[in-house]
Amino acid sequence: KQWYQRRVAITAGQLIKQTSYVKDVDNPRNLRYWMFLLCLIATFTPSRKVLRYLKFHIQRSTQRFSGTEMYKSAVYAEGLLGAGVKQREFIPAREELKKIMFLRDMPAVVQCYGGWNCKIMVTPTLTARVAVARLLSGMGIKSKYNKYALFEKHVDTYKVIEDHVLIADVLAKFERKHVGEECCIFFKLFAVVEFNISSCDPLELVFLYELSCEQIRRGMFPSDKVSLSELAALRLQYLHGDYSPSKEYKVSDVFKVTVPKQQERRPSGGTLRGLGTLGKGTIRKLKDLYQDTEREDEQLLVEQKRKKYRLRLCVDTTA
Repeated sequence: KQWYQRRVAITAGQLIKQTSYVKDVDNPRNLRYWMFLLCLIATFTPSRKVLRYLKFHIQRSTQRFSGTEMYKSAVYAEGLLGAGVKQREFIPAREELKKIMFLRDMPAVVQCYGGWNCKIMVTPTLTARVAVARLLSGMGIKSKYNKYALFEKHVDTYKVIEDHVLIADVLAKFERKHVGEECCIFFKLFAVVEFNISSCDPLELVFLYELSCEQIRRGMFPSDKVSLSELAALRLQYLHGDYSPSKEYKVSDVFKVTVPKQQERRPSGGTLRGLGTLGKGTIRKLKDLYQDTEREDEQLLVEQKRKKYRLRLCVDTTA
């Protein structure tokens, strides 16, 4: 870790020197140095000593060279440092580095139920908590109790994104680890606390309905075939409207109408009678093992008594 901080400090110091006291601040070489400095700020967290000199250098550049191209880079860097750059878990994605070099935010698509897509602008300091708050305000959902969150969606599996995680790290993770896979950021309910439907917004009712359908599809609420078939028919009518002979829909595409197998009741207790369902000859084997252990214990006791008797004889003969 010390070696890593030292290399970051040396690189930041060299960039500060290269971008200080420049005659032509808008020449291509100086602007490339500023691009490199922006990528360094967005990727690595400098130490406190380096951060102090870096902030002073950026403030001095914004005060001296206002109205130039370098001034725009300095303002963007000041915004990154003011928002508090965190330690990155992954190297930034290529698209993110391109947007940083051109002083722009990276667009990202967040998927919702029903094929809805929400476009958000991702900065190197945007966390999942702030993104969820922006999505809720944009949709007009004022939920006091129910908890919403962002999820990493891989085909049919969902993994919650914690509030402190950077959205840029999630996108970089998709680029590094899940190349060619169907991965996206999904927005849905995380925890339901308010069960009074009358106090919910109309859009929030849609999220509750889709969450309940997803839980039934995954088998979280076991039911019989008749109930699942009725629910699947209602789901098909909700998605595609009334039935028509020209259209063909399968119930299995909505819900898997399979009744979960009941778990076999296992014996609770240590009696031999309860172990009769385990297989043929099980009780006999357990009895044989029990008898063998009893014989071994008896033999050990006999050997201990013999040793004690021999010690007593030795003591009596010496006396």
